[in-house]
Amino acid sequence: MGILKLKVYGVDHKLLWTVFFILQALLFSCIIGTLGTQQWVETKTTYSFEGSLVAVTDSEIYCIKESSYTDLKDDICDDNSECTDTNNVLCDFITDLNSGAAVYILFEVISLICIVVWAIILVCFIFSVNCFWLSFCCSSSACLLHYIAFLSWVGLTSARFNGKCKNSDQSENEIVICASDGPNLSLFLMIIFPIILIAFIIVGRGAIYARRLEAIGIPAVETTQIVHISSPIQAQQGFTPYNPQVAYPAGQPIYPQPYQYPPPGPQSYSAYPNGPPAIGQPQYYNSQPQGYSYPITKQ
Repeated sequence: MGILKLKVYGVDHKLLWTVFFILQALLFSCIIGTLGTQQWVETKTTYSFEGSLVAVTDSEIYCIKESSYTDLKDDICDDNSECTDTNNVLCDFITDLNSGAAVYILFEVISLICIVVWAIILVCFIFSVNCFWLSFCCSSSACLLHYIAFLSWVGLTSARFNGKCKNSDQSENEIVICASDGPNLSLFLMIIFPIILIAFIIVGRGAIYARRLEAIGIPAVETTQIVHISSPIQAQQGFTPYNPQVAYPAGQPIYPQPYQYPPPGPQSYSAYPNGPPAIGQPQYYNSQPQGYSYPITKQ
């Protein structure tokens, strides 16, 4: 008999989980890239400023040196510091960047943990372990946490993206933060993350349905060999009869129908359905399924 493989929408389920495992690796790498890139923010003023998510990388602004936002916040926002300005522009600028980075890192780290758990569950899927609902929870949480992280950072920093960040927007009482490579990559993740999530939910639901059919004895399988019943022994071993008048499209699941041997009703395979013949009475083979029969004589 042919090898049976569980199919989900006509595709081997192990192949589907492998594809999603690769997509998970892509999501994980992109999030790590947003956390590690050195180009997160910049300003378009007379004095240039560039920074990563957590620190200043290049600055010409007075009192802002290459250091972490946390250290700069302690120095600039100190009332006894020589860098303290009367309108707290620099203090607000560094405080916003520091708060935005803290919230973003918190939610993104939790999102990464959810992706790792999601990937472990996919490995279980490959070995036919049923953990679908836990995978839905982890994947949805990872996507939601990324949205919260990015929107929180934008809300705390009031960062502007290309096209809305111009020199004319700068003022003496505010330093406008312009988003750079990191936020753009994070925005790209906001687009592809829900697409991958929706595709995973659709495939997962199909896999659940296929597993339920398999649980009740009607698995969606791919038949690699057609077996014709040639003997009652094969029927007793569970072979399914092949109907040449039924079209079986390539790649479509075939649901085996139960085969009962012998069939119920009058079509029994008894050699003598009318009882054993009398000694010396002639026997005739009946072409009907009843088998052998003999003529009935009047007494």
